[in-house]
Amino acid sequence: MVVAISDSGIGIAPEMQGEIFDLFRQADISLDRAQGGLGIGLTVVKSLVEKHGGTVEVSSPGLMQGSTVTVRLPHMNRKVKEQQAVPAAPSIVHGLRRTVRVLVVEDNPDTAEGLRRLLVRRNCEVRLAGDGRSGTRMAREFEPEVLLLDLGLPGLDGYEMVRLLRKEAKLRASLFIAVSGYAQESDRARSLEAGFDYHCSKPLDFPFLMSLLRSRCAGA
Repeated sequence: MVVAISDSGIGIAPEMQGEIFDLFRQADISLDRAQGGLGIGLTVVKSLVEKHGGTVEVSSPGLMQGSTVTVRLPHMNRKVKEQQAVPAAPSIVHGLRRTVRVLVVEDNPDTAEGLRRLLVRRNCEVRLAGDGRSGTRMAREFEPEVLLLDLGLPGLDGYEMVRLLRKEAKLRASLFIAVSGYAQESDRARSLEAGFDYHCSKPLDFPFLMSLLRSRCAGA
């Protein structure tokens, strides 16, 4: 079975096409780049496809000429057994006893919306911002008890945000949590030095996040 996905985007330079599946390899590594990402996605894709006995390749005529990713997987002619319905396991993450105001600043709208839905179901009042400057304005207006800040934000990154907002009298008691794909010890140390209370790596450990909210927000 062959699946080919094409786009008309920025394309890939010829010298990058042989290295595109290498771990942490990407053309733009600036912290505030609008596209985000750490350079691990295609490496994971290649690994998963090969574990299923397939191959993946990428081609592009060049910069600004789009790209095509082609996945080939062995076809298996066998009947799929009907799976027995399994009762849903009870949630291990319970809601909060009182409403907690939470600000999520994340430039990936799908990630932000997914986190918002999880938090709202646990009795949180949630506001979203997609960049550092609008997030800073919203924090001053909303006065959140908890701020979940991505580090690689466009315009004003998470480090700059926490330094600015820590000076606000109304936010001095707030819980500042860095949420980022950057998860080395040096990244954690830099976050704490900038003013964050915690550094949580992506994908976010949601039960751990809820435990932080309960322990730091009185009555939650």
